[in-house]
Amino acid sequence: MAAQKDARLSFVARVNQDVASGKLSAELNSAEFKEQQERADILSKALLKHLTNEKGEILARVEESRGFQEIYDYRGGQKYQHRLDRRREQASFDYSSRSHLFQKVYYANGLTANDELALRTAFN
Repeated sequence: MAAQKDARLSFVARVNQDVASGKLSAELNSAEFKEQQERADILSKALLKHLTNEKGEILARVEESRGFQEIYDYRGGQKYQHRLDRRREQASFDYSSRSHLFQKVYYANGLTANDELALRTAFN
């Protein structure tokens, strides 16, 4: 435990020394760092597009839950082939609104996280 604390303190001391000497600022202005920063920005935009709709609302992503996968993809093939969203759509289409209204709405496209929470509280 003491060795880990000493290692952390020495790392902090080295970073402080690099900042004071200007060595760290030179690394931050390098072309390699800027390229990595651009790649991180592209990745974050793709992730944001995956998690939100056009209005910026967070999607529920029901198909990524463990419960959904245990019921509709118990062997893991749909997840491996990146077809869980299609399986969710199929589940929504298969249910009748007369007998399975919750499932019909819950697995519909575009369900936001707030809508999911409202559905769960209304049907529990």
